[in-house]
Amino acid sequence: MHTAVNILAGKGNKVRPRKTFDAMVMNFLAELSNTITQNSLSRKYVDLAAFAFWIRKNRLLQWKEKYNRPHALGRGMAFHIAPANVPLNFAYSFVFGLLSGNSNIVRVSGKDFAQVDILCDILRQVFKNYPEIEEENAIVRYPHHDEINAEFSSACQVRVIWGGDETIRKICSFPVAPATTEVHFANRVSMALVGSDHYIRFSSEEKQRLAHLFYNDTYFSDQMACSSPAMIFFLGEQNEAAKEEFFTYLAEESKKYPMDGVRMVEKYALMLETMARGGTKRIFAEENLIVLNVDKPYLLTELLGRFGLFYQYDIQSVEDLLPWICQSVQTLSYTGISAEALYQCIEKNHLLGIDRIVPFGEGLSMDLLWDGYPLISAMSREISVLG
Repeated sequence: MHTAVNILAGKGNKVRPRKTFDAMVMNFLAELSNTITQNSLSRKYVDLAAFAFWIRKNRLLQWKEKYNRPHALGRGMAFHIAPANVPLNFAYSFVFGLLSGNSNIVRVSGKDFAQVDILCDILRQVFKNYPEIEEENAIVRYPHHDEINAEFSSACQVRVIWGGDETIRKICSFPVAPATTEVHFANRVSMALVGSDHYIRFSSEEKQRLAHLFYNDTYFSDQMACSSPAMIFFLGEQNEAAKEEFFTYLAEESKKYPMDGVRMVEKYALMLETMARGGTKRIFAEENLIVLNVDKPYLLTELLGRFGLFYQYDIQSVEDLLPWICQSVQTLSYTGISAEALYQCIEKNHLLGIDRIVPFGEGLSMDLLWDGYPLISAMSREISVLG
């Protein structure tokens, strides 16, 4: 490798395509899960514990049952460019590459995250029990460097680029072999829908639970995850009552959010910038929660939420969502309405946007089907075996 590349874990000096859901890989991930869980430092970070739970043995077996195909092998070496806004996104991308049978070079951001350091320490420990997997994979860090990006791009059989869009354009300027598979995760935004007439009849315990789940979908990632909603739609005849209760419960839940001066300043600056453009009005304000009412459909990419800043809009039918939905909309989180009704709206109206429809609490739940990509099949090759 280039001398400027800092290898944080692994070696990455062998390319050996494996079967999808290879037995050694499955054992490696299960041991990684257990080792993270047992590490005292990892318990300080909810996202690290969540990653360990995500790759637990039972989940791996469920995925194998659901996604494995006969005669499927990895394509070769997968080169991953992880984003800077979510500390452990690189680890999820790494798992996608492993389960699809690839050797992997995963570039992590240069940002200083303790979770990254802890996980790489644990990876080095677990790699010792799996020397072949250590040879085939490496977690690396290097400054923005065209020569290194070009080198890895020219050598890979799969290139996985997590946005923003400018990152994708930049990395795509480095050529890959004609047969290389590209997987791009572009800038995406997400939204939430509350079926007001059902919500208003929920018990206070259920409303508290929903506020907790919505908090996890949003505040947990500072609303920076592509699947964290900023816009909340209220659907029905009892929107005013539902909004009052929903935001009151959410404000109470948000008190545990670790708001600091930097976050507060950025949130208010974003609010003032949005309000200066016109068409919005503040309707709810607590220390850790601000809600702006929007008076007409906007591009959701123009309504950014951060650190407890949300937007809301009233609708009377699911069809009223149509002016808001473009190709950039990824996840629709919901409560008080059926998922099938939402899907039927997408299908009936031939929409380009919305790749996920999930209940509150599942916004950040990564799956092997993501952004519309069936990742195992996209990152592997299936060999036709006749006779």
